Amino acid sequence: MHMNKEIVWGTSFSPEYSQYLGDRNPLETLKIVREKLNIQDFRLGLRWNTVEQNGKVSLGYYEKYIDYLLKSNCNVCLNVGPIKVMRWPEEHIPSYIEVKRGAIVKKDSELAKYAIEYFNKLLELIDRKYGQQINSTSKISFQIENECFNRFGHKRLLMSDEYLLEIATILHEYFPKNKLMMDSSARKDLRKLMHLFDLFVENKLYEWEQLTLGINYYSMIPEISPFLKRIEALSFYLPWSMPLSRLKKIQERNHFDLEISEAQFEPWGKMILPGNSLDELKYVVKHGLKIFPESYTYRVIRLWGMEEFGLKMKEKKLTSEHKDIIKEFFC
Repeated sequence: MHMNKEIVWGTSFSPEYSQYLGDRNPLETLKIVREKLNIQDFRLGLRWNTVEQNGKVSLGYYEKYIDYLLKSNCNVCLNVGPIKVMRWPEEHIPSYIEVKRGAIVKKDSELAKYAIEYFNKLLELIDRKYGQQINSTSKISFQIENECFNRFGHKRLLMSDEYLLEIATILHEYFPKNKLMMDSSARKDLRKLMHLFDLFVENKLYEWEQLTLGINYYSMIPEISPFLKRIEALSFYLPWSMPLSRLKKIQERNHFDLEISEAQFEPWGKMILPGNSLDELKYVVKHGLKIFPESYTYRVIRLWGMEEFGLKMKEKKLTSEHKDIIKEFFC
């Protein structure tokens, strides 16, 4: 059963995480993922505590990755935070800033003031280096505050609507034409994100067509009961979570984009699947496709954990199961 004809494969790539895995050349691994698997849709996270070093801000660490993706004519989503950027510990905040665990980030909070100051500096850097390319293409989009309504993260922070509106306003001032993606932990945060999208449109920051709703989907979570092999978060969840049928109706009315912003594809704790099992990956993809209305054609699924898979390809450590995954989905 070949599903690749109805899917636009994407991924998220963290060079920091690739280095954590022991990768001495993450750019080479990125090139393998791009060229050997023909993935053309990438999300790249710009961490605050990587961009800002010793009081100075610089894109130096990330430039070679951004340059390669742009030269390769890829779609690029820049996850610019400023506070929450994909991959643990999620809140990549410089150590000189004191952060209260479990806080709600409000527009006038101390952390927000630091974040807004940094965010302007970051966007100035991006505009200076890539502004002409960004303004002349639809291939570059942005994401602010990864899973902003989910306490998953080292500091367990949540973002207020007023703060998110301020961050989106600043982003829009620099790059008014580019799309904005925001993501939900499965169906948990869909109602809050739809309300936030309403605020963006009402405040004339974005048209609905400029907005993308991403859903992060994990079928196997280490913390769940050992009696359960998986949790089907897209079908069964908290009773007050928005059902997919409702989400599809809103999408068909307002015409925002949808994507699976993270589809589980790497080992996590005791969960060694689905990145090592063709059948389990088929399960994730099959259920992930449920988020899209029937009329929806550009179905982006970003496989989460491609750094590890790409490193296995580079080090020639693929099993026969890995090779079957490549044959089934990427050939």
